Amino acid sequence: MVSRIAFLAKLRHPFETNDPGRRVAYEVLFMVPAIVAVGIFGRAAASDVAYTIILTIIFTVTIIFRFLLVNEKGDWLFFLVGIIAGGGNDLSSMINGVYNYTSLTVLPFLSGLMPAWMIAFWGQVFLLFRKLFNHPWFKGPGFKKDKEFLRGW
Repeated sequence: MVSRIAFLAKLRHPFETNDPGRRVAYEVLFMVPAIVAVGIFGRAAASDVAYTIILTIIFTVTIIFRFLLVNEKGDWLFFLVGIIAGGGNDLSSMINGVYNYTSLTVLPFLSGLMPAWMIAFWGQVFLLFRKLFNHPWFKGPGFKKDKEFLRGW
């Protein structure tokens, strides 16, 4: 057990950083395999469920490695909010006929609606948004109390 913990600590070391730019880059790095996989297998997944399974496995493995290597406090919450909000919005759009995915699904209750990998992808997107919008480029000046109504607290 101790050797596994030591191994993970050594593996995580290059990814531990306080630099916001690197944190965004690492999130993008973990999204690239999923995006490339959709580019390669996405069209084939519309006619053969085996490709949907391959995509789901690639997404799952990528997310597991992402959480093992760059997980920070609160990441699981953002991942789950992304699944619920992003995936829920996607599902709602398809139920209402706004658009639909051509990829076959492996989950019977999503049949004809959306593939499981898309739900997981929304979780990853929210993690990227979290890191991106925590970058200093997107932060304004610090909050200062000025005791005037609607201008500060």
